[in-house]
Amino acid sequence: MDNTAKIVEKLREKRKQLGLSQKELAARCGMPQSTIGRIEVHIILPQLSTIMTIAEKLGCSIDVTDLTQSRWNDTEIVAYWQDEITAKVKIENNRAYIERLTDDKMKQFFPPMESMDLALLSELFETRCWDRGRGDIDEILKRFGLTEYDPLELVKRTFGLSYNDCKWFKFEPNILRWKHVNPRRDEDV
Repeated sequence: MDNTAKIVEKLREKRKQLGLSQKELAARCGMPQSTIGRIEVHIILPQLSTIMTIAEKLGCSIDVTDLTQSRWNDTEIVAYWQDEITAKVKIENNRAYIERLTDDKMKQFFPPMESMDLALLSELFETRCWDRGRGDIDEILKRFGLTEYDPLELVKRTFGLSYNDCKWFKFEPNILRWKHVNPRRDEDV
């Protein structure tokens, strides 16, 4: 049984221990009962945000280190300002190790630290995503092949682009350049 399955089993046992039905837990979590049911019988693999929501609503703590590590371990991310590399990030052992290549505050995305945990990296990347409270967020996620709001996955799929600046991110390996992803292609940036 993998780490996700073990955590799902722990959550299922906690739900039963509390005497909650799947429907009651689903209502607390703001998701359909069928989603809880499919997670519990391992038909769908929940994303980290879903696991955290369920755990919170059940009042239990879980160690998600193994989940995030297995999912993002050995990931390499390059941060850019147009075509200038501003930082390189390597995820190992559930930490993001940052090599800052510029001190220009206008171009730099990452705070001045050598490493951070994945929760902080996810929070930073969320600033490059659509607001999770948007009324049409489910439709946006669906367009990108996602069923859950996951900032790392959104940035991976959208390059963390904003119309307001020239910062963007490549998850390696990838051969794209600024000219391929620039949302203002007609403007001289």
